[in-house]
Amino acid sequence: MLVLNSVQAQDGGDYTVKVSNAVGSVLSNAATLTVVTPAPPTAPVIAQQPRSVWVNAGQSAVFAVNASGTGPLTYQWPKNGVAIAGAQSVIFEETSFSMTDHCALYAVTITNAVGSVTSQSVIARVSFLEALPVSDSPVCEQTLHSGQQPEIADASDGGTSYELAMKFTTNRSGVVTAIRHYKSPSEPAAGHVGKIWSASGTLLATVNFSSESVSGWQQASLSTPFPVQAGVVYVVSVNISTHYPGRVNGLASTLVRGNLSSVNDGASTLFGPPGVFPTLTYFNNNYFRDVVFVAD
Repeated sequence: MLVLNSVQAQDGGDYTVKVSNAVGSVLSNAATLTVVTPAPPTAPVIAQQPRSVWVNAGQSAVFAVNASGTGPLTYQWPKNGVAIAGAQSVIFEETSFSMTDHCALYAVTITNAVGSVTSQSVIARVSFLEALPVSDSPVCEQTLHSGQQPEIADASDGGTSYELAMKFTTNRSGVVTAIRHYKSPSEPAAGHVGKIWSASGTLLATVNFSSESVSGWQQASLSTPFPVQAGVVYVVSVNISTHYPGRVNGLASTLVRGNLSSVNDGASTLFGPPGVFPTLTYFNNNYFRDVVFVAD
């Protein structure tokens, strides 16, 4: 009997045995050993993201995610950034929503031995059954440039690349869940990175844009919502390769939408070389950079 311990790939092949005695010998048929090399473990990957829900107070709703990766996979659902006790499955059911849950953010972090991934944040919109329909509940996501279009959609400075930015602030604490920018028709649909900076130029959050349309508003969700404090000035920027939108003096006056506002300090918008904090300004030109904000 032949015993192989700790079999390796190089041990694969045909094995025979020769049996001999005083009269003669015989050789067995070949026995083939095939060594299968296991695939390397892979980190979790989300195939289907959770979805936002619309419910009336007192109703329940289910959040679900579909992920792959080397098992075992563990799950943890947080609500407004705080882990929910016992919410450790591929599905989480909120059994009874109240009005205090309106605009609550839900997500899930999936972990295995290799790594972890966090889903996009989704929102619960809640209304009283006897009062307004859910669609008329107070707005959760706020943006400064909702429905706005640039005066000049396809400007260019001879193909010069820039980092284009806007200062913003809020009158309530909350989170930024996504970054938006208006893409010019002649601007390439690749390579755009959204950034949030402190007013002094510290990089705080980034997100890569993907699957952009030919032109118009583009939006990319942050992997983790970024918390912002009321009254603090932040800067949102997105780079361009060749073309950009604009409206001269478009933010010379403060723009207010809900809890969001631009910053009217004489340098409400900024530009500079791509990839670095922009510090130059030009007539408060609106470059149509924006955020998606959810108030606490």
